[in-house]
Amino acid sequence: MADSLKNLLRIRESEGRTVVLLGMILMLNTLALEAGDVVAVAGFLGSVDVSNILILWIIDMIMILAVGSIQGLIVDRYSRMKLLRAFSLLFAVIFGALTLLFAAGVSDTITYGLLFLLVEQQNIFLPLIFWIFASELFTAAQSRRLFPVIASWSAIGQIVGLTLASAAPVIRDALGVSSLALLPFNMLLYLVSAALIHYGFRKVTIQTVHTAEKSVHWRENVTRGWDYIRRIEALRYMTIASFCAVIVLTIIDYHFLAVATQTFTVETTSISFQTFYGIYRLVMTILIILTQNLVANRLIERYGIKNALVAVPIIVLGGALFVFIGPSLFFVAVARAVIRLVNSSIDLPAQKAFLALMPADVRGAVSIFTDGYNFAIGAIIASVVIGAVVFGIPSLAGTSSPTPLYLAVGLLFAIVGIIAVRAMYRTYDATLFNWRLKRRQRTASVLKDLEF
Repeated sequence: MADSLKNLLRIRESEGRTVVLLGMILMLNTLALEAGDVVAVAGFLGSVDVSNILILWIIDMIMILAVGSIQGLIVDRYSRMKLLRAFSLLFAVIFGALTLLFAAGVSDTITYGLLFLLVEQQNIFLPLIFWIFASELFTAAQSRRLFPVIASWSAIGQIVGLTLASAAPVIRDALGVSSLALLPFNMLLYLVSAALIHYGFRKVTIQTVHTAEKSVHWRENVTRGWDYIRRIEALRYMTIASFCAVIVLTIIDYHFLAVATQTFTVETTSISFQTFYGIYRLVMTILIILTQNLVANRLIERYGIKNALVAVPIIVLGGALFVFIGPSLFFVAVARAVIRLVNSSIDLPAQKAFLALMPADVRGAVSIFTDGYNFAIGAIIASVVIGAVVFGIPSLAGTSSPTPLYLAVGLLFAIVGIIAVRAMYRTYDATLFNWRLKRRQRTASVLKDLEF
């Protein structure tokens, strides 16, 4: 049975132990991440008004900007195995400390808010270090063959974690066990993960030798990335379209949480918000996994990167209109699900493929800007706009509800995103031609300088 599975997954005898160890570590991290995220959001919104999550989002994005500035300095200077083990132990300690804070009766707003921020940072640091460490254990050819197998363990962790978080309120009512029991459970998961790293990789050969490189200051990376984006038309327009999509997605995320918490507070329901939110996330995760593996790659290969990049701005505009017309939870949940599905399954892989076409010497700097700063700044701006609308403008404008106002703002940014992606579509071919021309010029220059 084991041999048949190895043959099916194309895992050789010498690789099996390492693949299983890496898969288990990834699964444990993802399980803790998904379970903690659902409990944090549900607990925070259960203790305060939904508008307070805007403050949490802004703090979270500022932390992401700060972490993005220093993570390169940390990851490039130390052993990835030691870093992975150290962060696993650190998160175990923090989950233990949060358990003590809850037991001591500290305000739910503070404790659930800290849990939310912890989960977000967990989502940034550990996957980054994990995949760099994994790439050091295999050759390039092995990585192409084995990384999809290892990544599939993440899907198992997501499904198990979301299932546990969804079932937690039911278990609480049936057995009297609090949802907060997931906190010491997460602590245990990270202790197991640290043990697997420490004892499992002591005798594993590192295929890629890690050498400490001179760190580039974060300002230099941002400047290089921004200068390149500003000069290349198609990339500039793609960045603008992505920026607008982040703002619209943040607005729809907030509206989804506002409508969902109101629905499960006002109406008589047989399930809690945490159960609904967990099941919703679980269904979304399964759909994204299926779409990524069965549909997305085929669509991108058939229609090309340029056409795939057009998908999200169109879906975002349609989703914004759908939410604006239909105020019920059903309309909002469906619109958010479709946008998130297309964004995660088609747009993000297409963006990665597009960035892979650019020159290697600027690819990292551009990726830091588009993946990190663009997202964080867009989410901060959206949160500030929603906050201004919710707390300030209705009283000045004499309106009874802020909802149409911030949804109108989302609709406006969706239209700007459509304009930007049309411009990207027009300049895409010229951009690729310039990259190929510059690559040929560099090659010709090198060949000219060679002496035979």
